[in-house]
Amino acid sequence: MPLGRVFFESIHDFSIQREIGTFPKDVLIMHGTEDDMVPLSYSEWAASRYPNARLEIFQNEGHGFSKDGDRRMEGMTMGFIHEHVNS
Repeated sequence: MPLGRVFFESIHDFSIQREIGTFPKDVLIMHGTEDDMVPLSYSEWAASRYPNARLEIFQNEGHGFSKDGDRRMEGMTMGFIHEHVNS
C-alpha cells in the first residue's frame, strides 16, 4: 500500500514504545513465521506490553498471509469480535 507525505508527516513524533501497551482491553495479534518485513520479535514484544494480549503465530506464513492463512485469520478475527462485542 503506497503511503504519502501526509501520513509520514502525521507520525513524525509518534513513539511506538510510548504507545504500545496503553490499550487496556483485549488485543489479538497475528504474525507469520516467514514474515520478511516485520520480525516476529516485534509482535512478541508488543504482546508482552499489553495487559491482555493474545499472540497467534502462523507457521510458514509471510507478511501477507496465503489464502489458507487469510481464512484462519478471518475466523480468528470474527471469533475475537464475537467474544468481545458486549465486553
